[in-house]
Amino acid sequence: MSYREEFETVNLLLKSDNTTRGVDAFCLALIKTERQIRKLFTHLVYQYPKLQTESFTDIRNTLFENRNVYFEGFIEGFNAIYPVKIDYLVGEDYEKLLAEVNKSIGFRNKIFHGQLTNQSLSRDALFKLSDNLSTWCMSLANGAKAEIGFDGFEWNSLRKSELNLNSRYLLEINSLEDYKEFIKQVMAR
Repeated sequence: MSYREEFETVNLLLKSDNTTRGVDAFCLALIKTERQIRKLFTHLVYQYPKLQTESFTDIRNTLFENRNVYFEGFIEGFNAIYPVKIDYLVGEDYEKLLAEVNKSIGFRNKIFHGQLTNQSLSRDALFKLSDNLSTWCMSLANGAKAEIGFDGFEWNSLRKSELNLNSRYLLEINSLEDYKEFIKQVMAR
């Protein structure tokens, strides 16, 4: 799976005649945006030699058990581990695109809870938000692929990289307990 393949379903929704295509494409694009950052983070974590000896299930469950980790927490986690930060991977439009992602998260939370956004979002506004999310994902995918060899969309983030990433890491995680504490201290709200 690649960025292009991942966003084919969003593009199909946008091109459809469905009256809810704006909100449908927007929500799906945001789900893919949040999933990408989570997969980039978990890919980095899995490169720790001591964690590679743990089961996939235990590594996933450690993150699952910490339910107060959201989009910004995954960015914080990535940035705390790796010397090249997410803003660099996304590129010069990072601040603008991050603001759009954060605005989208707020809108999505309102939409999912059946509340009004106070923005009276039109279909065109939702299309624009979807486009911004797609641009974020494409930029991050390109930067991450070039830097860490993984774009966040390929299947199975919990796999050994061909690159020796952990030799560049800023801190050590030597056990599931260390991982759990890292999530709690650095990533959780």
